[in-house]
Amino acid sequence: MSVLSLLSGTCEAVEGGFLCTLMTLDGIPVESSANEGICRRIETNSLMADVADSISQLRRSLIESGHSGPEEMVICTDQCSVIIRPIGDQHLLALAIEPGGSIGKGRHALKMSAAGISL
Repeated sequence: MSVLSLLSGTCEAVEGGFLCTLMTLDGIPVESSANEGICRRIETNSLMADVADSISQLRRSLIESGHSGPEEMVICTDQCSVIIRPIGDQHLLALAIEPGGSIGKGRHALKMSAAGISL
């Protein structure tokens, strides 16, 4: 299965899911699947760059203090929730969900999708 179909399937499988993206730790998108109508309302490019920066800083702090990096991170705002899973040392998989969407199902779907991506 291609990365794009995996991202698209993840986004469609989760109620309220509107963006699933594979990106570098620098926030540069590698591949994305999005509901363009919702993405126009929310500035998703800067949101994902900020999310990548946050998880990179958290990861660096954890590793410097002798812990392993985070397995998952969830950020909730009034406009959306974003679930992020690191993939390897250089990539992140993120799923954005509308308010009221299923975060639990999103977490599960993202975990399953992450297992299907090999970089």
